[in-house]
Amino acid sequence: MCLLLAAGPLLAGEVPEETGAFNSANNQLRDTFWQQAEAAFAEFARKFTNSARLPEAVLYQAQARYQMSNYDGAIEWLQTHRSQAGAWADQYLLWVGQASFRKGDYPAACGAFSNLVSQFRDSPFRVDAAIREAGAWAKRQEWPRVIELLQKPGGVFQSAARTNSANDLVQSGYLLLAEGLFARQDYAAADATLQSPAPPQMNTKLAWQRQELLCRIRGKRVNPYIPSFFASRHGEPVEAGRVAHPLRIAEGSQAAGEGDRGQRRPGGAG
Repeated sequence: MCLLLAAGPLLAGEVPEETGAFNSANNQLRDTFWQQAEAAFAEFARKFTNSARLPEAVLYQAQARYQMSNYDGAIEWLQTHRSQAGAWADQYLLWVGQASFRKGDYPAACGAFSNLVSQFRDSPFRVDAAIREAGAWAKRQEWPRVIELLQKPGGVFQSAARTNSANDLVQSGYLLLAEGLFARQDYAAADATLQSPAPPQMNTKLAWQRQELLCRIRGKRVNPYIPSFFASRHGEPVEAGRVAHPLRIAEGSQAAGEGDRGQRRPGGAG
């Protein structure tokens, strides 16, 4: 999720000092000065305890911790303040899930993403969370669950795919689904999942990964008894059924509108 930060107007009851402190911390975060941003938002939270922007500041402080690989600190901070999250509660869950995923706690990541999907039906991050949940299940090699989440008619992913199939985030979901079907040796279904042409503006790395997976699938369809790996570009084996990590690629895609640094709620202040 691309971090979209801008200096906002005064909120009701806000004083110029408060606005200046918040915008200064925002600028540090926008400019990727993570340590300075974390300290600035911590100071804002300490000084302006009754600020309407406090839930937002907590979120951004957690994002700064996440960027410094302090995943436990990010999770603890968000969970401590979750009851005061207000309109930012869906993003609190999203970032708890992302931090849990990065630290390798995949059950916790599944839980956070699942809660976002079930509890916030109007959230703009619902599709993101659904695909990330599938990615966390894939890390656990729980392929039936991956397939169920991404293949269910009328589910969050399939609904998004019908209206925005060219989105890189949606394409990463298709890759996860095809990977799950491949791992279950349903090669025909895996192939069919990737049959449609790649979108013209598809992320280059994501497009390469799609072709690599198609090669593995079609190799197995021609001869299911061939060795379960192909040589990669670097000369190392690529195991059949491995998780291809398409979300890592989609995270950096501007076309997908998402990534590691977070996204402001449309119309949000600050």
